[in-house]
Amino acid sequence: MNSHHGARRRAVAIIGTLATGAALALTSTQPSVAESASAPGSSARAAAISSTSFYATGMARTSSGKKLRVSLSAYKSTSASFSISLSAPGEYHSWSFRAPRSAVKINSKGAGVVKLTSTQTGGLGKVKLRLKPDGKFKAAKCGGKVYSKSRNVKLSGPFFFNTKTKAWGKVGRKTGSFSFKDTRRVSFSYNVDCPDPEYQNPCFTSLSWSAYKSSASSFVSISGSKSGSTTRVSASRSVALKPNGAYRYDSVSKKAKAPVLTVAPDDNAKIKVYGTGGSATGSSSFPSTPSTSACDNGTQHRVTWFGTFTNGSPSLVVKAQVFGNFKLGNTASISFGRSWRTD
Repeated sequence: MNSHHGARRRAVAIIGTLATGAALALTSTQPSVAESASAPGSSARAAAISSTSFYATGMARTSSGKKLRVSLSAYKSTSASFSISLSAPGEYHSWSFRAPRSAVKINSKGAGVVKLTSTQTGGLGKVKLRLKPDGKFKAAKCGGKVYSKSRNVKLSGPFFFNTKTKAWGKVGRKTGSFSFKDTRRVSFSYNVDCPDPEYQNPCFTSLSWSAYKSSASSFVSISGSKSGSTTRVSASRSVALKPNGAYRYDSVSKKAKAPVLTVAPDDNAKIKVYGTGGSATGSSSFPSTPSTSACDNGTQHRVTWFGTFTNGSPSLVVKAQVFGNFKLGNTASISFGRSWRTD
């Protein structure tokens, strides 16, 4: 029992790390947004800049002929980090790298340079983009105070990345300029206390499961959910890379056959689950754990079982285009359950 909860804590810690890397590519959107032609330093002098971020994305064709969405984000606060992601429908891969704070040089007007060397990417790529302001700042306010500002920028300079896979190949160019055609944006966040907006999760009915295996250098998770007539299986993986602090995150989401839950009179349960190929069975180690929470138009109920994961014949697999298919051994942990709402 204690070892099971320890595994859950380790999984949560690893997932939290992944979420931090993925958040580099996101920009917060709040209800109160106003346009301003002023620079961050002039209209928000009372509040210090807590972080600076840059995000760019666009479609590109790789050396293998694959058309992918390519995204780059850079973040600077007390330290600096970069994230490069490539994605196709249903499949996403991102690489995260540490960098010195000097790698992100952006002034209060949004002009500057973001730079990532080949050494800092472990030989996978390089970035040296010059940023030039384009258009007005947009300010997001809370309680009359500006807590973030962003503006579009124009880019020039090289961006190059090598996935080192045959299927996806290389993207960008080592010299000249690479164009991110969809979004190119610089954002500043300020030290302003801003309460989170009131929000309640939507109510839903589903049958879901999640199995995972973790180690000191990697984490693999496969999960599935049936809601209405739709069933999907998702898989994710985090792998440590060189140099120290770098990692790759892989994610796939596909349609799958619906899971089948069987509950015994003593409230122990089994669930048969499916990947894009093969199957597995989850068996509870003890009766379910019930929980309730408020949702947007009622009360959300859930019963959850925890237990062991056993592959069928053939073993459960979730197929990926690059970096190998997703699989779990019989030592993986699994949780599964059903959710529903009441008025």
